[in-house]
Amino acid sequence: LLRAPRDPALRRREALALAAVGAPELALVRASSVPGALSPAEERRIRGAANAFLVRWGAQIESPNPRDPAARYARTDAAIAALDAAIAAWTPLGPEAADAVRAARTDRLVALRDRARMEEVIAEAARLRESGELPPYAREAVGDALLSRRRPEEAEAEYRAVLAADPGALAPSVGLFYALSEQRRWTEAQEVVQRLDREIPAWRALRGPEPPIAEWDRLQVDTAGILWRMWGDDLAGAEAVVDPLAAAAAMNASLRSLRGDIWRLRGWPDRALEEYETALTNAPDDLDLRLGRAEALLDRRRYAEARDEIRMLGEQY
Repeated sequence: LLRAPRDPALRRREALALAAVGAPELALVRASSVPGALSPAEERRIRGAANAFLVRWGAQIESPNPRDPAARYARTDAAIAALDAAIAAWTPLGPEAADAVRAARTDRLVALRDRARMEEVIAEAARLRESGELPPYAREAVGDALLSRRRPEEAEAEYRAVLAADPGALAPSVGLFYALSEQRRWTEAQEVVQRLDREIPAWRALRGPEPPIAEWDRLQVDTAGILWRMWGDDLAGAEAVVDPLAAAAAMNASLRSLRGDIWRLRGWPDRALEEYETALTNAPDDLDLRLGRAEALLDRRRYAEARDEIRMLGEQY
C-alpha cells in the first residue's frame, strides 16, 4: 500500500483484514479512499458490523450527564439513527440486501431495549418473527422487554431459549432469576443463583506470575443472592452477605444502595438514610441511591424533602 496506495485490490484486502480483527469502522474509512474497493455486499456487511459496535458502545459507556434525559441515551440514539439510515438505504434493494436489512433490524431491536423503548421491542420482535426466529442475543432483549412489562412467564421462555444455546451466559441467567422471582417461584430462582455461584468464581486467574484479579461478573451473582434473601424476608441473611461486600467496596453504589434498602426494610430508616446520603457523595447521580433516599425520607416523615426529591426525579426520569 505504501507503493500503490490506490490499488483497489490491496485496499479491499486491507479493509477485510481490519474488519476481521474487529475494526469495521476503520475498514470503511480506509476502503473509502479508493471508491469501489469493496463490493456492495462487503460494504453492507462491514457497515452492519460497525453499527453493531455502536449499539454495544451505547449500552456499555455511561452517560456523563445521566440526569439529562436528552443526554442519557445519546450514544444509543446515535446507534439507532445509524441503523435507521442503513435500513432505509438497503430496503429498496430487495432480496439482494435482505439479510443485511434483517441483521440491522435485529441490532436495532437490541438498541431499542437499551433505550428502554420496550413496547417497540416487543412489536418489532413480532414482525421479525414473521420471517424466522430471532437469534439468541435478540431473544434476550425481548425477554428484558417482556419482564419490564410484567410478563414474566413469556420472559422466562425467552431466557430459557437463550440459555439452551449458551448455558453459561450470565445476563440471561440473571434475567431468568428475575422472571422466576416475579412469579414467586422461589426455589427455582434460588437454583439459578446456586448454579451461578458454582460457575462464577470470586477471582479470575491470570496467565504468568500475576496474582488473580476480582471477577466483576461475580457482583451480579452476589446481588441476585442478596435479593433472593430480601424477597424471602430473610433480611438478616441478606445483610450478612452484603455487609462485607459493601465494606470492601465502599465506592460501589449498587452495594451501598442494597445495604440501605435492607436497613430500611428492617425498620431502621435513620441508618438507611445515612447510608444513602454517604454513598451519594461518591455517586451523586446513582438512581437507586436517590430512590432509596426518597423512600427513607418518607419513612422519617420528612415529607417536604421527600416531595422535592420525588419531583426532581419525576422531571429527570
